[in-house]
Amino acid sequence: MRGAVTVGLALAGPLLAMAPLVGAVARPASSTAWLATTDGGLVEGHDAAAYARELQRAEPAVAAAWGGGPFWTLLLVPSSSTAAARLSGQQDQDDVAAVETGGTVVVEPAAWAQLSPVGRQVTLRHELTHVVSGPATTARTPTWLIEGLADAVGFAGSGLSTAQASAELTTRVRAGFRPAALPADAAYAPGSADLAATYEEGWLACRLIEARVGVAGLVAAYRETGVRGWPAAVRDVLHTTPAAFTAAWRARVAALA
Repeated sequence: MRGAVTVGLALAGPLLAMAPLVGAVARPASSTAWLATTDGGLVEGHDAAAYARELQRAEPAVAAAWGGGPFWTLLLVPSSSTAAARLSGQQDQDDVAAVETGGTVVVEPAAWAQLSPVGRQVTLRHELTHVVSGPATTARTPTWLIEGLADAVGFAGSGLSTAQASAELTTRVRAGFRPAALPADAAYAPGSADLAATYEEGWLACRLIEARVGVAGLVAAYRETGVRGWPAAVRDVLHTTPAAFTAAWRARVAALA
């Protein structure tokens, strides 16, 4: 999930850019475990070494999906949910284990503690995808594509089935729900009704793109959308039309029933 501050931040000089946030994480009075590094990141906060191990595992998959190349992540682990909300600007954090904001990932410690090992990797890969895709994200990029790409990378290799990854949407579809169009940006606002199902709609759309043109094609469509908009990306990367793509996606959603 992206936080309230979602403008992509240039990754050059990330530590200087994020210096005001670093000082906001409470450091244990008698411990040196508040700081740890990975090949592509810095972790600050409680039990930093454990979080760094999780981050180290997630980094290669995200880099490979995005096309390789170095990227830098600052992962902050606040001591409380209140501190997490202040750092991320995300006041409504129900069931949100981490938030990417301005190129930094902020952990919500209470929700994180409830995650399984698989859930932690899915979450980190999702948020790291926001970090690496941030510079390619513009006002032309719809939120369903932003979050759908992050989920596509997050769930890849997790071992979770489509049914498991789309459980909320499947429940809605079996109750008669049939979307007329891809989710509007407003549907992703914190606190929106059926938010989990909305995320799953975006994920299924990106899975459909991936099925047609592969992960590299999904990333290419993302980049092209940021430059020229979704209709141009559909035409030049997927070689179809927005209407035809939406119809195929609606059929995939309906098939969940």
